Amino acid sequence: MSLKRKRSLGDVVQSAMVKFIIGEAGVECNVHEAVIANLSEPFQAFLTSKRQESTEGSVVWKDLEMQTFAAFVEYVYTQDFTIEDPDEMSDHHESTLLGFLSKGKKCAAMGYAKSYHDVKNDMRKAIRHSHEYYMSIARLYDLANRYDLSELVDCCIEKVRIGLANTSFEDVEALTTWALLEFIWPKTNIGDKFREVLLRVILIDLRTAMESEEAAHVLENTPEISTALLLMAPHSFWQELTSYY
Repeated sequence: MSLKRKRSLGDVVQSAMVKFIIGEAGVECNVHEAVIANLSEPFQAFLTSKRQESTEGSVVWKDLEMQTFAAFVEYVYTQDFTIEDPDEMSDHHESTLLGFLSKGKKCAAMGYAKSYHDVKNDMRKAIRHSHEYYMSIARLYDLANRYDLSELVDCCIEKVRIGLANTSFEDVEALTTWALLEFIWPKTNIGDKFREVLLRVILIDLRTAMESEEAAHVLENTPEISTALLLMAPHSFWQELTSYY
């Protein structure tokens, strides 16, 4: 369901405040009711149930981290969110996926990548984000997916898709991609778009991905991922790829 409901600033600031109690630490946060009303039927049912359980009418959300809640609240107010990443580093554009695509190199991986990325529209500043940055987005995605917040789902997916396309795919990025897959796999179903982004990243640089120490661990614990990888790429991709070996 769409988060873009017609509401004026006056409607927001004049609406009642809803108290949330977040995490095991019980951090109290207040949110205007207007920005969380009617986000989706599953989320509305969650709010109603939690408020009925509380003698004060507050929403106790013990299994949610404060960082995830803060990003969620930022989104319902602004339709976007930011994840602070103190460990981010500038990268070299030439070594990113989009940097390689812009050179027009012809190979199985680049041909496959071109069907999913547009150099002109997807190009951003080259930045290497930390493992925790992407995991923070994955946790927010899990919340959005659980409560059918479709536009927040799309926003999370796009940040990961664009982020990984504008960074060098090396050991850290490979480990992060496998870890994200392992985290999100049991929480999602076949056809999930977040899964698709991560599977495509692996296929585009399969050698680096499979050389990661995390690959064997994840594939052993979740063998369905191997099947998903094989089925995702067209036969021509595998045919051309094997011609190099």
